[in-house]
Amino acid sequence: VESEGGRRFREIATASPTELISALGSGDALLAYAALLHLDPATPGYEAAVTPLLNEINAVVAREAARRLGGLTSESARAALKRALNFGPSEAVRQEAAYALAKTGDPSLIPTLAILLGRPNWRSRLASVEALSAFRQNNAIRFRLSATLQDNPEIRFAALRTARLDDPDERQKLLYAAINDPSDAVRILASEKLLDSPDEAIRAEGLRAIADDSSWVRRQMQVGLARRKDVAFREAMLKGTGDANPEVRAAAARALGAVGLLNPSVAPALFNDAHPSVLGALSDEERAGVIPLQ
Repeated sequence: VESEGGRRFREIATASPTELISALGSGDALLAYAALLHLDPATPGYEAAVTPLLNEINAVVAREAARRLGGLTSESARAALKRALNFGPSEAVRQEAAYALAKTGDPSLIPTLAILLGRPNWRSRLASVEALSAFRQNNAIRFRLSATLQDNPEIRFAALRTARLDDPDERQKLLYAAINDPSDAVRILASEKLLDSPDEAIRAEGLRAIADDSSWVRRQMQVGLARRKDVAFREAMLKGTGDANPEVRAAAARALGAVGLLNPSVAPALFNDAHPSVLGALSDEERAGVIPLQ
């Protein structure tokens, strides 16, 4: 049996534009949300009807309103989103307002987006970092890099995800994080980015992760080397074949296979390794035609 709420949600899909506009101001969160999903932004009165929903106590409705206003180009819509970012009734709408404003590509909004870096809610700080990542202006980069000092590893990861080696400050942050960040995921991210440098010394810093204390980091680095398919990293791959962790050795086997070097003469230890993980990797490479059938 269909619930009353389900029936109303279904029926709104066939409502006229006038009825949808009316539903936005009905005070019924379910109807308002359904109307947001179906109403054409070109409908007369659309912006005026959607804007008040930024103050809706129901976070799902408020977020959807911010998302919809983000698709508009008017200065009034942008101003409404800025107010929501600063004074929204929930962290959720503040976050969505940041994402919506970032999509405009307007660099004058960078200081506004950085406001959320000071919020106690970590998801709001994350939203700020991700929104700032859409910009390459110097102030956006500096605001974003300041987040590498945050305690939350997801925020630090987001702050470095778009870091580029051609910016000296970003490069220094990557060099530091590759060795010193307490998060395995952040160290892997930074190390892999360093491998893309044309500078051999910087690539060497990235390769230090193949000897990381974390076996997961060492394994993921071998996975990254396999993805690059670059024979220049041969020695790093071979080092993985002697790792104490069998999952790292298996990943090293696949990395060598990716560059055509998986054979007994290059990596004899792998072909004498009896661990199931390594045997499984060799079997997979054999079936893929990387190494000859035994």
